[in-house]
Amino acid sequence: MMEKERSYKQTSSENKNRGFSETNHNREQQNETDQLIQSEKMRYKNADQIYE
Repeated sequence: MMEKERSYKQTSSENKNRGFSETNHNREQQNETDQLIQSEKMRYKNADQIYE
């Protein structure tokens, strides 16, 4: 019985850790996307100023 309980606890903590690392990975991807969007906006803003 103890063995089963221990393996359950270990699995749940592994899943929790996996969840955290996936969350961090997604956050990093979102930051990269936001930076790309910002730089594209700046490019268009600069292009508008050139053509005015």
